[in-house]
Amino acid sequence: MNKMKESLWSQIGRFLQFHKKSVSSDFLESEMPPPYTHALLAAKESTLLFWILYLAFPSLFFPIPLVIFLGGWLLWKMLFSSYMGWEKLQRLHRIIKKEEWEITHHRPQERKELLRIYQAKGLSGKLLDEVVDVLMANDNRLLQVMIEEEMGIVLESYDHPLTLGIGAFLGAFASSLLMLLAFFFLPAWGIFALGLLLMGTYAYISAYFAKNKVAASILWHEGISLVIISSTYFLKTWIS
Repeated sequence: MNKMKESLWSQIGRFLQFHKKSVSSDFLESEMPPPYTHALLAAKESTLLFWILYLAFPSLFFPIPLVIFLGGWLLWKMLFSSYMGWEKLQRLHRIIKKEEWEITHHRPQERKELLRIYQAKGLSGKLLDEVVDVLMANDNRLLQVMIEEEMGIVLESYDHPLTLGIGAFLGAFASSLLMLLAFFFLPAWGIFALGLLLMGTYAYISAYFAKNKVAASILWHEGISLVIISSTYFLKTWIS
């Protein structure tokens, strides 16, 4: 009997794997890993920040105030990204606790929900009952299935908050360092030229992972960047 149940569970596992791949794997696989997403976003924000500071507050571009400002900016990006990851994990823990309570206190209702889920997947009759019986016999498996299938949460997609913070720090640091080098070693327009080049690179990376159109992504990033640069310049000129 145990071997039969284990064999049936293996079939269920293959079915779940196929179902997830057929429905959501193209979407999930097209997403950049969260630490890299935070790094890329921090890099874009750092580039934009340099442009705005350079145009609006040129007095900051001296070694001591610039180092102080950048130190605070890098620390902010790292800690806030870590906090965002921690908030996401806290929400996941609340969902797990709630689902555990429902499994413990409302098992008949959970069984009905499982029946509806797997009927929607195409199972019926005796096979449907056997699948649900196997899942109901193991609370850990049942919890995982209810979280992933009923709520659409992929547990493996949750990264440790520190990895998100480190990713944001590295992205902001790399972009800030490149913009600093442009400021000190290139002509006055170098900070804008390099920034646009970086934005195009970030756009390419984003489009590549999301499987979007690269040309459209680059045009949007460069267009938004030019709007921000020109708006900041004209606003400062108007106020002055």
